[in-house]
Amino acid sequence: MLLIYRIFSFLMIPVALIFGLMGIIIFFMAISTNPAFLLMAFVLICYTIYCFTSLQFLIKVIIRQNTVSSSLKDWIKVNAYGAAFISVMFILSALQSFSTSDITLRQQLSTMLEAQPQLGKQISVDVLFRMFKGVSAFLLIVGSISLAHVFISFKLMRQYASKFMAQ
Repeated sequence: MLLIYRIFSFLMIPVALIFGLMGIIIFFMAISTNPAFLLMAFVLICYTIYCFTSLQFLIKVIIRQNTVSSSLKDWIKVNAYGAAFISVMFILSALQSFSTSDITLRQQLSTMLEAQPQLGKQISVDVLFRMFKGVSAFLLIVGSISLAHVFISFKLMRQYASKFMAQ
């Protein structure tokens, strides 16, 4: 389990960097134009913070066997809920896209392209369909790894509870 946790921790870092950048961009968009985007920005930033604090837990507590402040545990716990939420949303979205028939999905993508004529000239329905399926597969993998990572983190934090000192 510890080997899987280590592998998942390092696999999640590039995703966390991308999500962190997206979260910052969406945050500024939400402030300037649409406050409804604040929830998405919040969740993406939670995911990023979770990834880096859990990596810090892995390196400092599990690998180096150091004692750390209990605030690290709090940061992991709080942000793990946001990471779990977005992971579940990724998994559900991917499963929904895979359960939709290819014909229906192609029709929906075709309708979307017709609504945006400037985009329709640059990309075909087939290319958009393959991109959509690829993104869905990526989200399914990222969501599954992240959700498993969150559950393993909670288990490991209980196991290494003595390494968190009170402030």
